[in-house]
Amino acid sequence: MTTETLMVSSEQAHFSIESSVQLSADNCSLSQN
Repeated sequence: MTTETLMVSSEQAHFSIESSVQLSADNCSLSQN
């Protein structure tokens, strides 16, 4: 595995985590309304 590949996969993992957090935040605000 090259350094570039590692950077790309960690970037994708970071994006996935951010998406999950965003979805959770959306669900929280929806249930509060």
